[in-house]
Amino acid sequence: PPRASKQVAEAVCTEQGMRGWWTKHTDIVVNDEGVREFRFGFGKKDDGSFAAACTFRVTGEDDHQISMKCIKSSMSPKEDGGDEWLDTEIVFAWKEEEEPERTQITVEHRGLETTCSCFDGCDEMWEALITAYLAEYCKTGTPSPRFE
Repeated sequence: PPRASKQVAEAVCTEQGMRGWWTKHTDIVVNDEGVREFRFGFGKKDDGSFAAACTFRVTGEDDHQISMKCIKSSMSPKEDGGDEWLDTEIVFAWKEEEEPERTQITVEHRGLETTCSCFDGCDEMWEALITAYLAEYCKTGTPSPRFE
């Protein structure tokens, strides 16, 4: 892929990339089936644990997108003990624009219903993450994750 598209792919498909714009607490492991799982942690507590964390399993990937299903989460707990992010899917997609060295990036958080208590905050967070943090990281290559 062209250089700008390659930078986006690396930013959303690699451990180093995700650490550069989303959260520095990103790890990728390969599960027993040989599938990559992204583990994200947010808000380190005094005891070393995270205030919120989630694990996504890669469900599809090609030269222009990656999709991941949330298989474990404490991002938005529900009163019944579940979590609003569990079983949702995040799809990052990118395509080259007519203008040289520009790539259009979209993110879709499938399954996160508008009725979820976290929907508005998540919608705003994704907008900021893509338009500010991910865009700046792709442009400069300098890590500056939204969540430390």
